Amino acid sequence: MREFTEKEKRMLKKRGYALLSHLGSGNNRHSYEVVYKTGTGMIEKRVLKISISEFDGIPASCSPGQQMYLSKPEDPNKNEVACFNELNKINHPNIVRLLDSFRFNGGIANVEEFFNARSLEDIVKQFGPIRSEDKLEKIFSQAIEALDYLNNVKYILYRDFKASNILVGFNDIAKLTDMQNAKKIGDIQEKVLASKGATSYTHPGLLNSIMGNDPDCANKRTEVYSVGVTMYYALTGKLPFDYAIVSDPNGKVFDLGKNSVSVKLRANGESCDRIDYKKHEAQLKEALKLIPKKYRKIIYRALTTTDEAYYDISFLQAEFDRIKGPQKAHITERAYKTLKKSLAIGLPVFALGFGIIAGIKMDWTSSPSPRSLELSPLTRDYSKSNFKFMSLEEKCMNQPILNEAVKSAEEKLKAVRQKDKEYFDALMWRCSRSDVTTAIENKLSYSLVRACLIVGEDKIKEAYGNERAGKLAVPIEWALQNDLMPGRKPRPIEKRQTGEQLSFAERYLKRAIGTNTNLEDVFVDYFCTREERTEAMRKADSIYYFNRVADGKEKPGYRSYLDPVKAQLIDTAVALYRITNDKGKVFFNMSFPTAAPSAGLSSDKGYVSQK
Repeated sequence: MREFTEKEKRMLKKRGYALLSHLGSGNNRHSYEVVYKTGTGMIEKRVLKISISEFDGIPASCSPGQQMYLSKPEDPNKNEVACFNELNKINHPNIVRLLDSFRFNGGIANVEEFFNARSLEDIVKQFGPIRSEDKLEKIFSQAIEALDYLNNVKYILYRDFKASNILVGFNDIAKLTDMQNAKKIGDIQEKVLASKGATSYTHPGLLNSIMGNDPDCANKRTEVYSVGVTMYYALTGKLPFDYAIVSDPNGKVFDLGKNSVSVKLRANGESCDRIDYKKHEAQLKEALKLIPKKYRKIIYRALTTTDEAYYDISFLQAEFDRIKGPQKAHITERAYKTLKKSLAIGLPVFALGFGIIAGIKMDWTSSPSPRSLELSPLTRDYSKSNFKFMSLEEKCMNQPILNEAVKSAEEKLKAVRQKDKEYFDALMWRCSRSDVTTAIENKLSYSLVRACLIVGEDKIKEAYGNERAGKLAVPIEWALQNDLMPGRKPRPIEKRQTGEQLSFAERYLKRAIGTNTNLEDVFVDYFCTREERTEAMRKADSIYYFNRVADGKEKPGYRSYLDPVKAQLIDTAVALYRITNDKGKVFFNMSFPTAAPSAGLSSDKGYVSQK
């Protein structure tokens, strides 16, 4: 660490800052505790961070991977500012806030809020692995929520999720820090090591890409991998894999500008050209034996390189929320045993105990819904759509169509869930976050997904052939042209995970919303091409999808001139939207146009029938 000169101290004082102490140094930045005097005379503590390269150049003690990072032409502080200023300033309760940024000594100095906390890494090193499930789940629930906010609300990749970057304060409040590696998803092109030498937290595919000629770069899947490694470390105090980039005169040469470095991959102490995925999976299988069974599945899917891997943090988050249930089940069992002993005391105690058990049981059987975050300001907010609907007379006229659309829908959805409960529940949970992830109304996403599930993948394939793929009828060509992960090898939409197809479906649905005010037209634009819609309108001599009243007479819509399967998809989506509430519950016993709700499909608990 180099001391500040008097000139540098005067520069800081002019900005309102006075140095207190040196907090520490990472691989690329020095951190200082400072006090800041506001214009109103208030004094508050803050943290000043200045790039090491601005003071000392690249330290000789840095590992090859760290040197590769520090030699990038961009200032890490400047990159951090760019991310915070993107789409308004990042503001999340579980991300350390950036308060100020200014030019300093030829570079950028950043000032963050002072958060009195220790890193998760320091906690584990001092006290050992985290044994308390409540503590672990509280810390990671907050950290995962913050990462989900970055990935799916701000469309930013953190690229540095690890134990040393999770700060844990009083009452286990957790915050992510050090955003200098973060970047907008569409701006990521480089294949240098983004995590300052922390290769144990880096996805093996990304390491292979750095050392080879693969087109892969950081993406949402590599983010999830880092979460899995961090959670494993918190549970065991160990890292599941020993991957590193080390100096090797016979290795690959990287030009770092003024100098160069020759490096090679090392896996478990042995040099290699590429990480062997089969060995990775075998090692993962053994590593999972060291952690509680409760967390094995979630960490396996975070760390595996197979198609079973989570592609998006939101799916890991959904599973993490669900695995908290068994704790309550254990409490219920203990309460029941206690109740049996209390029977001898008398009926009043029995009634009290029964009430307690009922309350616990009710809480246990319902999964917690995710906390709502602010909406993305990327585009117009469609989270509360204001569509024009049919008049009461027109509703009555089209009542048979709408009722037929949802006929047997409840039974079909039950069958889909019974066939693959995890898949169905994950889709429903993701739909409950559409207002956050894509800023569209949750009801629209629910209606689209359920309509596709009801009609079925076989019929969708029959209607679209090779033009669309997956269970959600996503246009193949459009998906390839609108991939948010440039720089990696293009993958056809039909070969992606279902959850990833849902992400494309929501974005394509949002495109349809932007040009329509009628609900049915939105789904027509999703399920049909413009040419199909125009031709059907011409044949029907009508611009309306459903039948309408004109001059006191019924005028048929263009619906009957569309492909029958596509019309069925549109009818079903519209009908479901009309009988779905804001929480995603569908009232199947509601007829059109009037009836009282009596049964539902709940987004909070997957499929539920309340009769």
